Amino acid sequence: MRDERQRFSNPPKLFIVMPRDIDSVRDIIEYGRRVIHIIEEMTPHSLQSDELRYDAVIRNLEIMGEAARRVSKPIRWRKFCLNCWKFCD
Repeated sequence: MRDERQRFSNPPKLFIVMPRDIDSVRDIIEYGRRVIHIIEEMTPHSLQSDELRYDAVIRNLEIMGEAARRVSKPIRWRKFCLNCWKFCD
């Protein structure tokens, strides 16, 4: 366990945030908000019975996944390390 923590304790400190990363994160936030707007005040059953809204939610989640794949590895690595520190400390 100690070796694992040491491995993740020294991520690269400097990295360049590309405009593409910023745009991708903005897309994730925007489409996440759209999903929340679509499903607010709906029960899971009512969402499943409303085919149009259900499909809209699925499509927005797909777009969020596509945006997440566009985020560069250094940014993903930094987020992964922050999560590791949060749970390992």
